[in-house]
Amino acid sequence: MYENQSFIRYWWDGHKINAADIWQNFDSLALAYNAAELITGIAFTDCEQSPKFGSFEPRITKKKNKEISPEQKQANKELYAKKVAYATERNELLNTRYKASLLDANNAKTTTTIEDIYFDIANEQVMGTNPQYFEFDIMVSGSSNDIYFDNAAFIIEYNTLPFGSYIAANNMITITNGGNFNNNTYINPNSVVIDNSSYEVNFACGTDFNAGLWNRTQLTTSPQQLAHVKIEIQNCTGTTDLQFISTMGTTLVTVYANSPSTSPINLAYLPYDNIYNNQPILYAHLLLLVILALLQ
Repeated sequence: MYENQSFIRYWWDGHKINAADIWQNFDSLALAYNAAELITGIAFTDCEQSPKFGSFEPRITKKKNKEISPEQKQANKELYAKKVAYATERNELLNTRYKASLLDANNAKTTTTIEDIYFDIANEQVMGTNPQYFEFDIMVSGSSNDIYFDNAAFIIEYNTLPFGSYIAANNMITITNGGNFNNNTYINPNSVVIDNSSYEVNFACGTDFNAGLWNRTQLTTSPQQLAHVKIEIQNCTGTTDLQFISTMGTTLVTVYANSPSTSPINLAYLPYDNIYNNQPILYAHLLLLVILALLQ
C-alpha cells in the first residue's frame, strides 16, 4: 500500500524516528505532519512543541508525571470543596426558578417565538512549554438578536490518556469568561468547575445571583467567545476526544433572559426551544501512526 499509494511510512532506526513516502524522505517530523494534513485533512500537533509549517524540529523527550506535594494536595482538596459547595448552591437557586415556573404561569415562558442557542468548541491549540496546556474556546450564538444570555451548564468528556483523571479535583483545568462575558454580571466559571466522573467535567457560565446590579450580554447570531478553557497536558500521547454531553440537568439550567438587568431571583424561567452542542473536529496529538489506520 505504501509503495502504490504514496502513504507515509515511519520507522525507528535505533536513534530517531524516520518518515518517508515513495516520493521523498522527510528530514523532520514537521514535514511529515504537513504531508499528513494534506492527505487526511486532520490537523496534527506534537504536544512537545506546536509545529509551524516547515519550521519545526520536534524534541523527542518523555514527559514526567507531575509530582504534587502533600501541601498542594490539601490545598487542591480545600479549593475543590469550595467549588462543589458553590456549584450546589447555584443549582439549587436555578432549580427553584424552574419549580416556580411549574406553579406560577408568570414565571414561565409565554411567548411563541422560537429561541435556539448554539455552542461550539473552537480554536483548539497546544500552548506553553513546561507545563503545556491544551486550550480551546467555547463559542455561543443564538437564533436571533432579541434575548440576553443568562445561564448555561456544560458537561465535557475528555480522554484521560493525555489529561489524566479527575482534572477538576486535581486542579488541572482553568476556565475563564470570554471577553463580552468578563464582567461583574457573570460568575467566574472556574469557581464552579467540578468532576462529573473520572473523565468528565461539569461547569456553568451564568449570571451571578449576588452581583446586585446586572447587565447581561445580548446573544447574537454571530458567535461570541463565551469561555476559554485550558487543561494541563499530562502525557503527550493520544487524542483529546472532547465532546459535549447533554443531560436533562444541563438542559434545565440553560436559560435566557428577556431583560439585561432583571434580578435573577425575579427572572422568569425561559428555556431555549433547542440547544445545539456542536461537537469539535478530531484534534490529534503525537500519535503519528494513527494516519496509517485512517488511510487503510
